[in-house]
Amino acid sequence: MHPRQHSKDKVRIAQYISMMPAEEENEALREWRIRSWRDRIAPEGYAFPGDPRGWEQTKYERAELSGVGRKLLGLDKW
Repeated sequence: MHPRQHSKDKVRIAQYISMMPAEEENEALREWRIRSWRDRIAPEGYAFPGDPRGWEQTKYERAELSGVGRKLLGLDKW
């Protein structure tokens, strides 16, 4: 699709993903990240309203992590 064309009856969506390695020296933050993944806790805060439906714990399986994913999370060291 040419960038200047318009979608009349279709929804367009974008998702932006930001990743940064866990701060290995910040044990509290590393443990929080690991607990959030392990226990499937939805992020909360200004940009993250949480998951009022509870789907994180009931509908979806825990994410399978690649080697890089384990390092980003903080399970493995870089």
